[in-house]
Order: sequence, then structure tokens, then C-alpha cells
Amino acid sequence: MKRDWDVIREVLLEVQDMSPSERADACYALPYRGDDVKAIHAFMLFDAGFLKGISGDDMEGRELLEPDLTWEGRDLLANIESKPIWARVKARAAEEGLVMTFDAVKLLAKQALAQVLS
Repeated sequence: MKRDWDVIREVLLEVQDMSPSERADACYALPYRGDDVKAIHAFMLFDAGFLKGISGDDMEGRELLEPDLTWEGRDLLANIESKPIWARVKARAAEEGLVMTFDAVKLLAKQALAQVLS
């Protein structure tokens, strides 16, 4: 499955906005051969070090309990949290035909912020 940056942003925002009690009850679950897009992206973020939590992987599938943002996850979200900046990032990537990697998104977000501020 290809990364969907809108879903990635949605997961990061969702985790950031959880209260401590919501976080304690939160779980991203992905049964073996599951196709829950949000859970798949949550595990992409977990595997890449942008989310942390309690891993409940077993033969039945994957679970991420009590998800939280790592330092890197907070930095990534800080770059794409603003809707206007996010819109500029996506537009610029499309204009330039860029593959949206984590590094490209961070760079494009910094450039979009500089444009907004100037």
C-alpha cells in the first residue's frame, strides 16, 4: 500500500488530540491480512519511529496500545498541522512531481512556511 499523506496527517492529529484517558483506552488494531487504512498508516508511523506505544503483535495481527507521538512525530506534525501550509505542501509536490517522503514533506513545509511569513 502506498502512503497516503492525508491519512498520515489524520493519524498524527488524532493521537496528538487524545486526552490521557483516551490514550489509555486507544488501540490501533490490524488483523492478519487486514485492510484498515488508518491502522495500516498508524503502523507505518510506528515502524518509522513517529509513534510509540505498547506493541501487541501476535499471530492474529498487530495492535498498538496507548499510542503517543515521539519527538520526531511531534516535529513532523508541527510541519504539517496547519491546513494552509499542508495545502501548499501538497500543491508544490504535485507541481514538481515529487515523491512525498518524510524528508521531502519536511522541506516543503519549511518552504511553505517561509512563503507565508514573507
